Amino acid sequence: MSGKYLLDTNIVIGLFENDPAVIGKIEKTEEIFVPSVVIG
Repeated sequence: MSGKYLLDTNIVIGLFENDPAVIGKIEKTEEIFVPSVVIG
C-alpha cells in the first residue's frame, strides 16, 4: 500500500525493534510523517 502515513508511537517502536510487518508497510510508502510528540 502506498501513500502517506502519520506514524504514532507504537509504529515508531516497531521500527526501532525491526518489526517485519511495520518495515514492510513503511518501505512501500510515498511519505512518512512523525509528530514531534512521538519523537520526544
